Amino acid sequence: MWLIYKKEIMELLRDKKTLIFTILLPTLILPILLGGFAYFSVMMAKKSASEVLTYTTIGEEFAPFLVDRLRETEGFEKKDVISKQEITTAIRAGDLKFVLVIPEGIDRKIEQLKPVQVELHYNAASATSRVFSRVNEIVGEYNTHIQTIHLERLGVDKQSLDALLKPVSLEKKSIAKAREKFGEVAGGIAAYFLLIITLSGAIYPALDLGVGEKERQTLETLLLNPIPRWQMVLAKFWVIFTTGFLAVFLSIFSMTVWAVIAGQAMAVQKIGEVLSMISMADLGMMLMMLVPTAAMFASILLSISIYARNFKEAQNYISPLMMVVIMPVMAAMIPGMELTWTTSLIPLTNIALSMKEILKGTMDYSMIFAILASTTVLAGALLWFCTQWFKRESVLFRS
Repeated sequence: MWLIYKKEIMELLRDKKTLIFTILLPTLILPILLGGFAYFSVMMAKKSASEVLTYTTIGEEFAPFLVDRLRETEGFEKKDVISKQEITTAIRAGDLKFVLVIPEGIDRKIEQLKPVQVELHYNAASATSRVFSRVNEIVGEYNTHIQTIHLERLGVDKQSLDALLKPVSLEKKSIAKAREKFGEVAGGIAAYFLLIITLSGAIYPALDLGVGEKERQTLETLLLNPIPRWQMVLAKFWVIFTTGFLAVFLSIFSMTVWAVIAGQAMAVQKIGEVLSMISMADLGMMLMMLVPTAAMFASILLSISIYARNFKEAQNYISPLMMVVIMPVMAAMIPGMELTWTTSLIPLTNIALSMKEILKGTMDYSMIFAILASTTVLAGALLWFCTQWFKRESVLFRS
């Protein structure tokens, strides 16, 4: 069995695709992609916050204080006044970011203590647009200015007005630690990526060791060896398991190394804070959770690969498998979904929830045995099914 294992490993290592998917992708490409995505997201957010917003106002003579505040505020650039009919065209063409339409008689209505609506025309389809929030800050200052005038006129100070309008306020005093907040947000995402990487790292070797043997017509030669078929299955299983687990191990190792470099050498404060929260024991526990998961994926993929007639058919079977894996992991991200003795028995969902709890630092370690036991039993059952599958001539030599 171990001779077959060694042979298959050596053949895979000679294949450039295996090196790319198992070593290069999780070690270099994935951290660069994730780091690049995070960097550009931060840059886009900063750009959106500091972007100079070109605008114009219609009816500016009706609210001179509001118009003056916009003109004086940094990050706003006033353009020539246009008609109402030209608003949509100017915004879509990019000549203006927004148009503020001030209704006639606004001062009279304010004097009469009647509510007034000022129209803000802008393109809300942009996900990074901060037009509304930035203009709303200016309008908030305008409201404060008007309130101050009314209060002085009525002889009421602002503190008394606040107490009258909101006699009781609720002050937030969360007991959640910074790590718990981080784990709640990042735990589900981390589990999603790690499980997908584990599956992706095992797909190509599984295809090569199953349907690849059929297409190369070397399966018959392998079956002539005087060893039980279950040992052949175990040898192939261990190869697929090795590549799948190696891919996720290298991903965690590489991300940790890059995070340390970014946190210390590049002095990225946020990354340094995250590293101070998560210990090596936490990462080791997450890897331990992925051991039976990688075994489960290896058994399923090998069964599919043995059953398929050719690469195209095997790929058609594996595509739905990706959805089957994603859905239980996504379920762990549903608000209110927590790790309990019931959810600890749900395949993949239990792994995702446990990773979230580990990152939060609130893991109930008594549940680890239930999670590992249930996943290991499922992986063993799938491996047993695979060995039975391999014994059937109608499966191995489907025409």
